[in-house]
Amino acid sequence: MQQTYKQHKNGFALLLAIIVSSIVLAIGVSLLQVSINQINLASTARESEIAFQSASAGMECMQYWRNIKTSQLVLIASPTQLSDIFCFGGMPNSQTVSRPFSNTSSGNVDKYSYEFKLGTKATDSCLKIDMYIVNAYVDDLTYRFPNTGVGIDGTKTCTLGSICTVIISTGYNRSCTTYDTDIFSVQRELALEF
Repeated sequence: MQQTYKQHKNGFALLLAIIVSSIVLAIGVSLLQVSINQINLASTARESEIAFQSASAGMECMQYWRNIKTSQLVLIASPTQLSDIFCFGGMPNSQTVSRPFSNTSSGNVDKYSYEFKLGTKATDSCLKIDMYIVNAYVDDLTYRFPNTGVGIDGTKTCTLGSICTVIISTGYNRSCTTYDTDIFSVQRELALEF
């Protein structure tokens, strides 16, 4: 009878070891999953911060050039390309000037678009800036911007005799050649009206 009791006890120790090992393994796997999620979250936050800081830097640069080039940017006849604007140690990768709105009874809107590469490596982040100069030289001018964060639901009114400026700075965490095709691309946008 005593021998049967020992065999039963040895089997119980094995069962207890398996249960304890399973619990420890489950806790370890759970902690590993939490760690992986934290690493992913930190990586996402880093990429978002890169895009936000790019947008912020673009906003500061364009505000500076808007103040420096005030007389050149307010042209009633036609908008002009500003070839000597540079930020972040270089000229823009591309720049375009257009007049998306013109009305002889109210005024016009000139759009200056710039694209900058931030940094010297091919993988450095990209920055796109759109600056709108609204010149209400005849009457109040109401214009609907493509960005709904401007004015009231994207509509802003510039009163007679005013020159209003809207700057929309869009920063990316990817390069200018890959931000629109990379699934890990993050975009942050800032808008400023004055």
